[in-house]
Order: sequence, then C-alpha cells, then structure tokens
Amino acid sequence: MKWTKDWHLDFNIEKCKTMRIGHKLHTDYKLDGIKLQEVEDEKDLGITVVNNLKPSSRCAKAAAKAMQVLGLIKRNFVLNDEDDFRRQIEVAGNYTSREE
Repeated sequence: MKWTKDWHLDFNIEKCKTMRIGHKLHTDYKLDGIKLQEVEDEKDLGITVVNNLKPSSRCAKAAAKAMQVLGLIKRNFVLNDEDDFRRQIEVAGNYTSREE
C-alpha cells in the first residue's frame, strides 16, 4: 500500500488479523503479499469480540473475574460474620466507584 510508505506508517503484519463475521465465504486477506491470520475471537481495548457476536464468552469471562475477586476478598478477611463481610463489600464498591 503506497500511502503507508509515503506517510511512514508501516503496519505490523504480525498484529494484523482478520475475523469473518456473518458469512461463510472464505477469502484470504493479504498485506504486502503476506496472508493475514484469521481468528475466531480477539480482545481489543479490554473487550473480547467473537465471530458469532454472541455475548456468552464475554459473560463467562466477566463471571470468572468476579469469582476471582470474591475469592480474594474471602481469603484475605478473617471476619466471617455476614454483616461485617457485607460492610466490607459496600466500602470496596464505594472505593472503586470513586476511581472511575
């Protein structure tokens, strides 16, 4: 692609990928004569996109992350009283909402 060379904006071909969404037509995409890798899912800016656009894998990853955080909280607090635990969760929730 001439414009990328003219403007010194070379693509990193190893980071370029293709994803087929919504059709079964098989097309090989090339950049500077090199075939681009085809993927079924890709994470970009913290969001995972799947080629069938179903949210199930995103939901599963979010649930797994939530379970990790809950496990971390449970392991690091010696208080097993439900009211104390609930107060700690509320404090943590207020703290994280201030960071955003």
